[in-house]
Amino acid sequence: MIKKQIAVVTTVAVLAFSGCGEDRSHPDDGTGVQIVYKNPTAVIDVNGTAHIKQDENNSIFTYRVDNNLSNPFILNGDRSQDNDENNQSIQSYDWNITSTFSEDCLDINSTGSQSVVKLCDEAFTDGDINVTLKVIDDEDVAATTNVVIKIN
Repeated sequence: MIKKQIAVVTTVAVLAFSGCGEDRSHPDDGTGVQIVYKNPTAVIDVNGTAHIKQDENNSIFTYRVDNNLSNPFILNGDRSQDNDENNQSIQSYDWNITSTFSEDCLDINSTGSQSVVKLCDEAFTDGDINVTLKVIDDEDVAATTNVVIKIN
């Protein structure tokens, strides 16, 4: 009798924690169609505002800096997307921006999907700005992309 009660309790516990046969590792969309989660895609768009774009070769952008360094580079990650569900589930944007200029040469203001980068006077010389964007979707999956902005 005790073995039978243990078996019944074990069966009830297994069914309760397993979702009564529902496969929680592969949820469906409510119509029985299985949801397949895909990794997100990170995309960086570079807008040089008044700086003169000379060339774009894959992820390397070359700009000639105009005489007004107060014109910023605007980096935009809005085209990044979560490739499942409604494509609008990017939860965070993490910008990492460095340069070959001195440490304080870049004035960086990053808010969400945009980052504004102003240059110091030193930027009249040749150098690079290295930009990495990491996005994380609502399944906590990350994607990363890089661009290099060459200044000459």
